[in-house]
Amino acid sequence: MTPPCLVVQWPVRALLFLLTALMAAPAWSAQPPLLSVSEAIALTERDPRAIYVDVRRPDQFERFHIPGSINVAAHFIKTKAYLRTMNLILVNQGDALGPLLRERSRLAEDGFEVSILAGGLAAWAQQNRKFYGIRPRPGILAETPAGTALAELADDTYELVVDISAEAEDAPACAPASLPVTESADHKDLLALFDEQGLDESARVLLITSEGAGHYGDALRAESRPTLFFLAEGCAALARAQRNQHAMYQPVVERTQVIGACPSCPDETITPESDE
Repeated sequence: MTPPCLVVQWPVRALLFLLTALMAAPAWSAQPPLLSVSEAIALTERDPRAIYVDVRRPDQFERFHIPGSINVAAHFIKTKAYLRTMNLILVNQGDALGPLLRERSRLAEDGFEVSILAGGLAAWAQQNRKFYGIRPRPGILAETPAGTALAELADDTYELVVDISAEAEDAPACAPASLPVTESADHKDLLALFDEQGLDESARVLLITSEGAGHYGDALRAESRPTLFFLAEGCAALARAQRNQHAMYQPVVERTQVIGACPSCPDETITPESDE
């Protein structure tokens, strides 16, 4: 017959063994949703489980990507069992943060340890970090399509929106809470504004411009702490995107009148019956 003392000792030993194993295991502390480039690099250096997961299309990934990153579409991450043991840093171009935040939230609820590279590849390029592949042309990652900017404004993902387009002073604000700024040749006004707002490396700023990112060269991006995104063609581009978005929910006749006919479609007159 087993001595009574052993009946008590076995659960205690098992508990001690479990506690020892947990103390020896790597720390699984929750990561903040957004990591700056510097924070992401520091994380990969101290945690061997940390890995960049680039969620762009395979052809985009092949052109250039962060060294050591892997390419997995966001909706496939849950299907990769090995990624559940990793500390994931999600990466995209950087201009579309809203969808990545939603995907990060879903993954975190499913038990993944996951954060996002704030500013994405645009931030990586702005800080002149190394790429594997063909290095993207300066400023190209910072160009933001009007439709993307419209969605990000709706998601409220920009820390600051600044209108430096030619019509900024004479027209009402075309984006919520945008600040009109008369830009100087040396960009001191903008840089001072960023400092006043306390923007750090993880912040994203949308600049509504008349010329686009190429007009500003590398000087402004090199001196700016927050990651800069440029909406070319100023408020006109946002207005067109808003009209097109609204038109997509209209019958085909009204939609075609706003957006225009499909260039590759047969040359036929559209009638109301075609919407049925």
